[in-house]
Amino acid sequence: MRKFILLIIMVGFLTSGCSTLFKKPEVDPPIFQVDISQLPPEDYPDRIEQLEQVAENNDSVVMRNRARVHIALILIHYNNPSPDYERAIKNLDAFEAVGTDVERINEINTCVSALRRMDTLIRNYEKLEKEYDQLQEENAQLRQTNERLNKDWQYANQDKEGLNKTIAAQKKEIANLKEKIKELDSLYLEIEKKKKKK
Repeated sequence: MRKFILLIIMVGFLTSGCSTLFKKPEVDPPIFQVDISQLPPEDYPDRIEQLEQVAENNDSVVMRNRARVHIALILIHYNNPSPDYERAIKNLDAFEAVGTDVERINEINTCVSALRRMDTLIRNYEKLEKEYDQLQEENAQLRQTNERLNKDWQYANQDKEGLNKTIAAQKKEIANLKEKIKELDSLYLEIEKKKKKK
């Protein structure tokens, strides 16, 4: 009887152990097998689109979450010609909202906070860059205005010099005319004296 019970227990262990041997191993879908660093940048948009289909339509929560993480990784990858940190954060936030794996969610939260900080820094940098460009434009306009004012001042100075010369010439002419008038007056007086003598 003991042998029989022992045999049943062994069969039970073997069956449960063997069932895992014959269980179909989980294989990653091909979309998750691609190394992002080996992916040409021009293929990023298509890959993101494929992953978005998985993230939205797959029945498995695990697959949807993996797709979201892959999307985020592609969006922030150093080879990506147009990284989108805000969109990456949205995808990671969607992972967090499912709330399945606590340890993984903590990792995702750490990544999201780092990405948010980086996104803020990039936005601030872009804002400063725009402000710097505007200041450069304003500076160029001020330089042009300054050059124009300098030219106007030079023309005004030249005009002033011209006016001073004209005034000086007219003063000389007036002085000459006064001398001539004096001469004419004295001549007139002499003529009058001669008339009186006759």
